[in-house]
Amino acid sequence: ILELSGFVESLSGAHGKAEEYYRRALDALQAGGPTRDTQAIEAEIARELLSQDRVDAAEAALNRIVSGQADLGLRTQIVVNSLSARIAARRGAHSEALGYARKAAALSEDIDDLRLSADISFTLSIVHRDAGLIAEATSSANAALDRYLAKGAALPPGKPSTIQNCHSG
Repeated sequence: ILELSGFVESLSGAHGKAEEYYRRALDALQAGGPTRDTQAIEAEIARELLSQDRVDAAEAALNRIVSGQADLGLRTQIVVNSLSARIAARRGAHSEALGYARKAAALSEDIDDLRLSADISFTLSIVHRDAGLIAEATSSANAALDRYLAKGAALPPGKPSTIQNCHSG
């Protein structure tokens, strides 16, 4: 229930509250040691930290995830690569950002998760835009928009203006 509450808060744009719910869910699960579930929640915490512009904290959280002993689940690998792409793009490391974003896209080709698929296209649009690849940014932004709106999904807060920015360069 805590993880679902974090997801709902994140969708509403309340990233601080989402982070709190994810941390409480993680605390409850960590008693049994690291698992794919705890890694997935740690990745969601990193996403919420980045959404609050806490880039260094998000990067530290991602480093803890990838330096752990357990193998990462597919979803966690996708999220970690996507967030790493966004962090690298913010730091101006465009080649590195493109590498992470492309890896996330390749890993997510066959997933059946509309939100995650849309998030990956959204990340690609940001990374492409920041690297000056406007045509690719527009294409990725359109793919993200299509995926967010498919099957009645609503656009998360903040995404419409960023997608519009990718369209306009």
